[in-house]
Amino acid sequence: WGDAPLVDEATHSARKLAHVSFDPLWKTGSISRVQAYEALASILEIPRQECHMKTMDCKTASRVPDAVKHIKWILRS
Repeated sequence: WGDAPLVDEATHSARKLAHVSFDPLWKTGSISRVQAYEALASILEIPRQECHMKTMDCKTASRVPDAVKHIKWILRS
């Protein structure tokens, strides 16, 4: 787990789902990884430097899939 603290099952599950929805944004080349995280931080209204799945609480990580839908909508516009 590196330097990230272990979390409860709900937070761990939310973070996994966040990655599943978010990672294809930049892994498919739609936008760069940096751009994807900048957009996510903006939509979640959190500082960019705090926008990492491994440090998100359950509530924030649970918002990532909807934020990704919003980012995809913006990219299509």
